[in-house]
Formats: sequence, structure tokens, C-alpha cells
Amino acid sequence: MEARLQSIEDNLTAFGVALEAAKSDSATTVAPNNPLALLETSFNLFRSQVSEELKQIKVELSSHGTYLDRQETYTRRNCVLLHGVPEADAGTEEQCEGAALRVFADKLQVVVTSDQIDRSHRLGPKRGPAARPRPIIVKFISYKTKKLVYTNKKKLKDTHLLISESLTKLRMEILKTARESFEGRNVWTSDGKIIVKQETGQGTKFVSLTTKLELTDLLAQTRLDVSRFSGSQQLISGVTYQRGGGTTSHT
Repeated sequence: MEARLQSIEDNLTAFGVALEAAKSDSATTVAPNNPLALLETSFNLFRSQVSEELKQIKVELSSHGTYLDRQETYTRRNCVLLHGVPEADAGTEEQCEGAALRVFADKLQVVVTSDQIDRSHRLGPKRGPAARPRPIIVKFISYKTKKLVYTNKKKLKDTHLLISESLTKLRMEILKTARESFEGRNVWTSDGKIIVKQETGQGTKFVSLTTKLELTDLLAQTRLDVSRFSGSQQLISGVTYQRGGGTTSHT
């Protein structure tokens, strides 16, 4: 849908350019009642109306997309992804469940029984023998069980295993960008939300992200804060502090 809307905007722009070219090539003076002038007036009115409609449609699409993403996130709230289990150790759903239960018990010291798991299986098509093993998705019957497992995932720190949340495509993109923009250790997820830890002049703050707009706003604010900090550092670097609290400017 977004591509189609962009195509309409591109066509409007192209028509406007062609109209300007026709005016430039016209040998006659374009009077108010000239057909070309009337065409231009009609086109400008049409373009204005269409542009306003396109803008509104984009807003509605964005709102609808946000709603769908929240709904999908809710359906994933009882799920975790278990990474690093060799393919040979767990191929069938039954084997995947058994492998997950062993990890929970042996590595996390969390007791989970088979009847607390709704389903578990590999994600995606089979890969080559040299590829990393596909993650195992585990869907729990209860959110409480999922939360218990997820809060103990740090116990896997020095192993080849990893537990993560099952995120939507949109939130995976937000997580990836956030990790690229901030230190990876300062970015994690909680109940489908991307959490960014920031150190500020007022102390530590935690920012929760669920949409690209929120991420864009955070990146813009971070750049502004860095700019202000750099300006303060330049001001400080031009001042020498003296005994008694006096200062001397180097400029």
C-alpha cells in the first residue's frame, strides 16, 4: 500500500514537472484564460486535494499498523526463543520440548513441566550443516511461566545458549537499530518493549520503545543532547579555574 501511495505522489510530481516544461516551451504569453493556465490552476487544486488525502491515508495506515503490531505482540507474550541448541539434538517438536525443558532445569534451575508448554518447535526452514542452528520457539500455557524463565536467562551468560523474546518484525527492526545506535549492553527487551538505558546529567533513565516514531524521537533527542554536551565542553575547555573560585578565559 505504501508503495502505491508513493507511486501516486511520484506521478503527481512528474506531471507537475511536465506542466512547467510545457509552460516554458510555450511561445505564447500564458494569460489567465489561456487553456494552459486553466490546466495549471486545475492541476494545482487537484494536487493539493490529493496530497491532503494521501497524508491522511498515511496517518491512518500508520495507526492501523501500530494497532496490528500491538495485537501480534500480545499473542507472542507467552513465548521465548531458545538459541544455540544443535539441530541434531532436537529435530521434532517432542525433541525440541525435551531440549528446552533440560535447559530450563539444568542451566536456569527453573522447574518447568511438559504440561506447562503449549508447543515448541524450530523456526524457519532447515539450513545447511555449517549454518547456525535454528532457534526453538517455546510457547508456554501461562505468562507467569514465561516470565520466570525469561528473568533467569542471565544464567546462560557463559554458555553457547541464549534466550530471547519472540518479537514482531517491526520490533526486531527497532531493536536492531537501537543496538546499532546505542551500546548493545544498554539495550534489551521486556514484554515486547525495547528498553534503552541512558546516562544523563540527571542520572540514569530508561526509555521504552514500541514504534519507529518513538525510536526516531529518541535518536533526535540524543543527537541534541550530544550537541549541547559538546558545546559545554568547548566552553569549559576555554576556561582555567583559579584558586578562590576565579576563572580566566583563554579566548
